[in-house]
Amino acid sequence: MQNLGTWFCDKKKMFSLFKKLGFQKHGNISASGGGRFQLLKTLEGHRDWCTFVSYNAEGDLIVSSSTDRTLRVWNAESGECIKTLRGHTNKVNSAVFSSDGRFIVSASSDKTVRVWNVASREEEYKIDTSLADVCNMAVFSPDSRFIAAACHDHTIKIYDTETKACINELKGHEDVVNSCFFNSDGSLIVSASSDKTVRVWDTKTMRCINVLKGHSGYVWSAVFACNDRYIVSGSTDRHIKVWDYKSGECIKIFKGHKGWVRFASASADFSLIISTSLDNTIKIWNTESSECIQTLEDSKDWVYAACFSPDGRHIASASRDRVINIYALK
Repeated sequence: MQNLGTWFCDKKKMFSLFKKLGFQKHGNISASGGGRFQLLKTLEGHRDWCTFVSYNAEGDLIVSSSTDRTLRVWNAESGECIKTLRGHTNKVNSAVFSSDGRFIVSASSDKTVRVWNVASREEEYKIDTSLADVCNMAVFSPDSRFIAAACHDHTIKIYDTETKACINELKGHEDVVNSCFFNSDGSLIVSASSDKTVRVWDTKTMRCINVLKGHSGYVWSAVFACNDRYIVSGSTDRHIKVWDYKSGECIKIFKGHKGWVRFASASADFSLIISTSLDNTIKIWNTESSECIQTLEDSKDWVYAACFSPDGRHIASASRDRVINIYALK
């Protein structure tokens, strides 16, 4: 039997299914027949810019990072701050849960990557990245055996979580690497760079298998989508692009932001794309039509990051106005 995820992400079948389920070109956000995201609550506590936000796999916890040098772990339902994680000595650029939810990895301009134990709410260990200069993002591999770190020295460093040693460097970018993410089985890494390219790397050979060119500005983010079939990228050229990374073809372009796009990613079912921008907005796009179907304008300053909850019914955003906004599908 053909794999369901592969079938769903076949372009013609996928778009045909969207129409049957009610994903129309205007208005409808959910397959159940409509709805819009509305501001549910605002999480306050950070004393400076919020730089990143992510959910754990269960969707009951949120972690945020900030230029106030801290991370905060929040109860997603109540909005209560469960713990403030301190230890970094400079701004924290990203914070992401491990797949099993046991750990959080953070990247900082203090030239360290730190791993935090969610249960004990304490720092587990830190990795010195001073040889690579500042680290913009760090993420776990799906099995938590490795950490990939996007660095200012134009490389992605791969660290062994058991030995804490740097076991490889992915070289090829010609400018700062702004983000990096594993695919769902850990066989690939995608990286975004200020050299205006996205690169895809094979983690077995540690070699670049494709370079995606087409953005005319710095690429701030690139993530896998649609069961790893596509890549979604966001750039200072104000565009979001969807790529078939195997062919290198850009298959969709989303235009509408009036400022740099800081982050973009897709919902789990690939029906929606969310993007954040220095125009102070979050936009939600219909993947099939490439149309913006909703603009969230509650932030008072640049929006650095946003993500869907695992069930797709909530959005969490991080912005320069020091808050985390939570939106719910109504």
